[in-house]
Amino acid sequence: MSVRFSTSSRFTALLISGLLSAPWLVAAGCAGSAPSAASAQAAPTHAADFFPLAKGWRWAYDVTREGQTVLATYVVIDRQGAEAVVQSGGAEIGYFVGDKGIAHQAGHGAGDYELQEPLQKGATWAVENGRATIVATEQSVTVPAGTFAGCLVVEISRQDPPRVTRTTFAPFVGPVIIEQQVVDATGSGSSTRALLRGMTMPGADVFAPPPVR
Repeated sequence: MSVRFSTSSRFTALLISGLLSAPWLVAAGCAGSAPSAASAQAAPTHAADFFPLAKGWRWAYDVTREGQTVLATYVVIDRQGAEAVVQSGGAEIGYFVGDKGIAHQAGHGAGDYELQEPLQKGATWAVENGRATIVATEQSVTVPAGTFAGCLVVEISRQDPPRVTRTTFAPFVGPVIIEQQVVDATGSGSSTRALLRGMTMPGADVFAPPPVR
């Protein structure tokens, strides 16, 4: 089956391509564990609070696609002003962090937005060949990295081919769940699901053990 990835799903595509080991992997904050840096922050108010893109952020995901699960990593390798570069395996993608939110980089400006303010349930904005909608706020989810509260859920629907990408963003952590469904020309579908397994914040000791639970 042929699966095409849209611009908004390149995050998922990068996860699939980044089949790397992760010696820096640590557990993220979760219910019942020691307080994390995320829980010590003030209440999130901006898009950048839900997708931190400072240089040095690292995430690892369990990615399930077509019945197979692999470990994939994702790291912010550069940040210059409003422009950030992230990498998974040998692939890179640029982001633009502006006053309106976080977008894929187009030149030295914003392309399609992954997150656009105001961060309210029902808020919607146009993307190429489709539309993005914040379908939930204050969501609580549990993934291998732990339990995260106060999450935003963004759903991006596109055509050519029809596909839907749903991303759950945890405050001060970033994407914790990424799901995509694609329908090809024959009407058959495929799905990809990535769950956060662990993350490392900039400046953290990459060899430190996970927090005591």
